[in-house]
Amino acid sequence: MPREIADFHQVSKLDYGLVESLRVNPRTGCVSWVDIENGTLSTLSTEVKGGEERVNLLPHASFAESLPELGYVFAAGQHLGVRDETGNVSLSPTLLSPGRRFNDGAIDKLGRLVIGSMNFDNSDNKNVLLLVELDGAITVLDSDLGLSNGIVVAPETGALFSVDTLRRTVYRRDLDIETSVYGPRQVFAAFDPGENPDGIAYSATGHLVVALWGSAAVAILDASGREVQRVSVPPVFATSVCIRPDTGALLVGGASQPREKLTTATMTGGVWEAESWLEGYPVTTWSQPRNDYTMIKLGSQRVIV
Repeated sequence: MPREIADFHQVSKLDYGLVESLRVNPRTGCVSWVDIENGTLSTLSTEVKGGEERVNLLPHASFAESLPELGYVFAAGQHLGVRDETGNVSLSPTLLSPGRRFNDGAIDKLGRLVIGSMNFDNSDNKNVLLLVELDGAITVLDSDLGLSNGIVVAPETGALFSVDTLRRTVYRRDLDIETSVYGPRQVFAAFDPGENPDGIAYSATGHLVVALWGSAAVAILDASGREVQRVSVPPVFATSVCIRPDTGALLVGGASQPREKLTTATMTGGVWEAESWLEGYPVTTWSQPRNDYTMIKLGSQRVIV
């Protein structure tokens, strides 16, 4: 049986609304995340006293992944973008209709950006999962999602895991490394009514960690998709999970409350950490050539759905 994961302590000190896209920079060890409701990007160095910094990014910033030059590739609203190491921001053209925005994303084994969408209001079940190829072209992997959420890649095989929160489902796709093409999606895990999978993380032990929005918990699934452990976490609205590649510590992001009439207690959003038996791994960095950081090629194909 997996060892107990408990004794979470809050590592963020500032107040946040909706934490998403928890990451650990493999070069610096710094933790980063976005706050969707406030349009900010935060970084945290646990080795520096007062090492939590927050900067304005753009409204509805939902995803950010660090770049080799210490900048970020990110998603905000209907745009993809890059914030370089000096703080300059460049944006793609509008890629989604006004009624929806980008949500969570990941970098796949080949260095390509995978990003999903959601509606601002009630879902029309036409949300997309997009693959941004290395030349900037966009491949539509899904176009029938209720709410695309967490995305993660298995580092050895390149298998792609993605969440549709409204269907309470985690999908898996295998990657053909030689052709760079993903196979058809398969149901990896389905949760019971009332349980809402959100962000996900992959452990080098072969386990998938799933944040459960509204359940004050994360679920740990084995390689077959079977739940092997349910971990209680401080935030009721767990949004994002990440495993430190150096120590295996589990990081959990949470949204502020009360919200959605599920709780009356007051809590600001933030980031919590606990020791775990899991094993992290350094994520793949985005492979877009440096001269494409102007975003001229990235997203040059407009996707309106």
